[in-house]
Amino acid sequence: MTSNRLAGHLVTGILNVLMLLWLWQAWLLPYTVDGRPGPGFFPVWLSAIGLVLGVAIQVAGIRAPRERASLEPDPGQHGAEPDGVGPESGRAGAVRLGGALLGGVALLVLMPLLGFVTGLAVYLAYLCVVIIRMRVIGAIAISLGTAATIHLVFAVLLGVPFPTGLLGI
Repeated sequence: MTSNRLAGHLVTGILNVLMLLWLWQAWLLPYTVDGRPGPGFFPVWLSAIGLVLGVAIQVAGIRAPRERASLEPDPGQHGAEPDGVGPESGRAGAVRLGGALLGGVALLVLMPLLGFVTGLAVYLAYLCVVIIRMRVIGAIAISLGTAATIHLVFAVLLGVPFPTGLLGI
């Protein structure tokens, strides 16, 4: 098994374990309150969907045929991927993944201070600007739009209570 393939299985496995732990902790929250979705509703479904998708990715990765690494470059590629797009080096990808995971941990630590919706917007902006390297304007639009949509659908329409921060948001 190549080191990239093994690393992919390892990362997917770790994320699946984290989704399972999240599901377990979310299950401890009240799923409904007075017949409406409770604080456990959103995290239970999000973690369950994440776990199902993660297991599907893990199984597909295990069942995928191994590709043989060619020592000679593909003559049509001239040694590079088209438009400069291609897999990152293992180190750069690991640094970006680590940055995204550390940002997620920071979100959990800062959530009592920021609240869920504000914390989510800040985390998404961080992912877009620092990890994905988007332009700031687009990152702000995506992060605010996503946080506002989640707030509208879950907090306003479904009545799911989210943790609020010091600003009451």
